[in-house]
Amino acid sequence: MTFSRDDQQLLAFDHGIMTEFDNFIALKAHQPIVNHLKNLNVGEHVYIFGEKSSGRSHLAKAMCVYHTNRRSLYLPLSELKFLDKRMLEGINQVDLICVEDIDLLVDNPVQQVILFDLINLCKAYNVSMLITARFKPANMDNWLPDLKTRLQAMCCWQLPQMMDDEKAIILEFWLKKQNMFLEPEIIHYVFKNITRDLKESKDLLESFARHCMKIKKTPNIKAIKEYSG
Repeated sequence: MTFSRDDQQLLAFDHGIMTEFDNFIALKAHQPIVNHLKNLNVGEHVYIFGEKSSGRSHLAKAMCVYHTNRRSLYLPLSELKFLDKRMLEGINQVDLICVEDIDLLVDNPVQQVILFDLINLCKAYNVSMLITARFKPANMDNWLPDLKTRLQAMCCWQLPQMMDDEKAIILEFWLKKQNMFLEPEIIHYVFKNITRDLKESKDLLESFARHCMKIKKTPNIKAIKEYSG
């Protein structure tokens, strides 16, 4: 389930083929993290941090999808913008909670108190928890000391920073999964000349591939240059 900020209710968790462990292209350094999340103990709390486009969101969603025997609550702060106190109600009815991008709560002590209370309730009711952020807890300044202590006590994993060649492999895999076939040189052109952000590259290449299929044009470097403007 995911929490809807607009009408303050729980909605069915929406996911696609790119939010499953099987579709997470894991580098060697990723594998222990994936294995840990697949075998997460009841009541265990895990903290994952990494740069933008390092795979944090994919892993958080995959957790909810993979553990089908657990009632999951997915809270993406990049979309919700804030935590609501009403999220604390009925925590004992949930088995697993994933809270994404808690670094967005920096300099917001009111929100940090809600997160602190949420963690404590999960501990009390033996609810498993996955928290993601861009930074490790030790580097989070201006945070409530007690909350920082709670976060530091969690099992902490750092997602490795990926090179462009590794990102290209991931993009090629994702595109093929959706029956979109682009030459590697097009993918590398996007990284070198347009954006090195994995999500932005993915969105651009998917849109470009659909555009070429729609107008029945062969995708090539000239075409991506024209499309990207």
